Amino acid sequence: MESARLGLDATKAKGKGGKGEEELPMSDEHRAEVERKEDEFVGVTEEAVGVMKNVSLYLYFHQSCGKSL
Repeated sequence: MESARLGLDATKAKGKGGKGEEELPMSDEHRAEVERKEDEFVGVTEEAVGVMKNVSLYLYFHQSCGKSL
C-alpha cells in the first residue's frame, strides 16, 4: 500500500513546478498516468481493508471460542 501511495505522489509531483514556480496544466498523458496510479492505489487500499476485516473476524471468532470453553 505504501509503495502504491508513493508512486501516486511521485506521479502527481511530476506535473508540478518547482518551489515558487507556477503549476502547469497537466497534459492528457500525465492525467491518464495519474488516473492509473489512483486506480492502483484504490485497489491496493481496498485489498488491505479486506484483509484487515478478515483478520479481525478471525481474531473475534477465536476469542469467542476460547471464552465458551
